[in-house]
Amino acid sequence: MDFKKASILLFLFLLCLSRVLPGITLPVKDAKVTSTFGESRNDHFHNGLDFGGGEQDVRAVKDGKVVFYSDKRDFPFQSYLGSGNFVLVEHKDNTRTYYMHLKEGSINKTNYSLKEGSYLGRTSDTGHSYGIHLHFSLEKIQPLEIMNPLKLFKEELTDTLKPRIESVLVKVDGSDPMAVFDTITLNSGNNLSLYVKASDYFQNSMNKVAPYKITYSVNSEKFREYVFDKFIVKNNYYYLPPNFSFQDIYQKDGLYFLGDIVLRERRYDITLTVEDLYGNRTTTERHILVRK
Repeated sequence: MDFKKASILLFLFLLCLSRVLPGITLPVKDAKVTSTFGESRNDHFHNGLDFGGGEQDVRAVKDGKVVFYSDKRDFPFQSYLGSGNFVLVEHKDNTRTYYMHLKEGSINKTNYSLKEGSYLGRTSDTGHSYGIHLHFSLEKIQPLEIMNPLKLFKEELTDTLKPRIESVLVKVDGSDPMAVFDTITLNSGNNLSLYVKASDYFQNSMNKVAPYKITYSVNSEKFREYVFDKFIVKNNYYYLPPNFSFQDIYQKDGLYFLGDIVLRERRYDITLTVEDLYGNRTTTERHILVRK
């Protein structure tokens, strides 16, 4: 068999394979990203992805089976959970997907064996919600991990906007936070706590969302990095790997805490980089001069 024939056969095989492998579809047609994975919810991490776009059909993102649903129309005396009416779907690839805040009475209760694109219900604002939207979560079953669902839809969604570094702040020996715009001079032995306020946007939505990665370097050495790929679950609490709790990362007003430094050197050059999942990034520098 010559090379040309072999190439044609390989192409046809891959084409057929692409038609039988399970696919990934967006859970809603008008997929306006209004909230991202890992955002602060004042006392806990946001564990999924929110889609706005008004009331619309919700569909399964891949083949699976419904293992649980909650619809207040069927259980009128049951108190709403924060998730409102929801559907839980289990998949053969060791994952589960959650579809939350669905419209009362809209959930499909007849189709327990699902194909990608199967109708599940309608978006609404049931439960703890401030407007019509779908909260979508992705969970790895074993070991239990809460995954960033945006990675599932990376090819279906686009984002060309750079994240923003809104402000860089420091606390000196426990003082109130103060903004740093370029260079500050402090005394040797001062305890410095560094914070950043950062955000991101999708072009199909003007909602402020959280960035995917924050990297903090001091004198060209990486000091701390937050990458919102997944949460590990320990004693019913979420931790960002390797072991960051919500309180380790977030301060009041949504500030990211980046760590403490006891000032000893003559100069500290601080570099902050904020990225989204698509590789768009913004970098800024701050400098600290130390008096002996």
